[in-house]
Amino acid sequence: MDQVVFETTYNCDLNCIFCYNVWKSDSYQKGSELTLNQYKTIINRIPKANIYVLSGGEPLLRRDIFEIADIMREKCKIITLLTSGIHLDESIVKRIAEREIRTQLPVHGLKEKQDAIFGQKDVFTRLVKAFTYLHEYSVIYTTSTVVSKKNIDQLAEILEFCVAMGSSYLLLIRFLPGGAGLRNQDLLLNRDEILRAYQILNKICGYYGIKGGVGIPNLPCIIDERQFKHINFSSCGAGKSWFTLGPSGDFRICNHSPTVYGNLLEQTLEDILKNKVLLNFKHNKIFPEECAGCKLVASCRGGCRAVAETMYGDLYKPDPMFIS
Repeated sequence: MDQVVFETTYNCDLNCIFCYNVWKSDSYQKGSELTLNQYKTIINRIPKANIYVLSGGEPLLRRDIFEIADIMREKCKIITLLTSGIHLDESIVKRIAEREIRTQLPVHGLKEKQDAIFGQKDVFTRLVKAFTYLHEYSVIYTTSTVVSKKNIDQLAEILEFCVAMGSSYLLLIRFLPGGAGLRNQDLLLNRDEILRAYQILNKICGYYGIKGGVGIPNLPCIIDERQFKHINFSSCGAGKSWFTLGPSGDFRICNHSPTVYGNLLEQTLEDILKNKVLLNFKHNKIFPEECAGCKLVASCRGGCRAVAETMYGDLYKPDPMFIS
């Protein structure tokens, strides 16, 4: 198992315009959040993984988040915290450092642009302070940038800011509608804009000698990855080498997918994985009909299956990148 993403809470004190949290959609039914003891039960039911990810909502709004991390440490060497950064004061960062938890911070704009995207004032100012504390306590941290029509014109400056703040890796994520983002589909990039974003990331990674990558499956039939020498394109392991657990223990193939295939408080992982859809994911049988016969489909899956599901209600529909 490569990684497991734990969405530890529904709660968040921001209002990001592109938020993909599935419970931000109108139809999602929330369950009760897992207790600390229930996390002990669930973690005993899942395999060891290379990475456990603490996500949300905003995970630092859980008072017991570090106790959850301590339970996870028994089965996983690398724990990564995904946080907005606005709660990273010195005392919190010290606890992160003591546990050798890695951290990923989102940078989607500079100054007022970041605040507007997050829907709250002073987010950027607090983010800069968070970087200062993380650096002071020698925490390993990376940055993620969701690129959309809202910020692509500022992308180069955003990524250079991340380098200046000491990020060890630049993760670029093209905007995919889901959750609250379904109400902002006008932010979707077209093919030429996605190409431009890749070119900017590649140039900055090459110039500064920093590692970087694309976090959403690319369609190599549309944009040839071989032209980018300095960034990593990874295939999607959703439903195959990693999965997501929602705040109430619901099993989903990834954090972008709204479909629940079971609950680890009520079922074993082995029983959940017997689901026909999950078996088809495992054997690379879920992809658009347009991709049938393509030798690359086993690795790219015809793009993101979760966004096809959220936008068109069908795992077998094309990725919007294909349509654009």
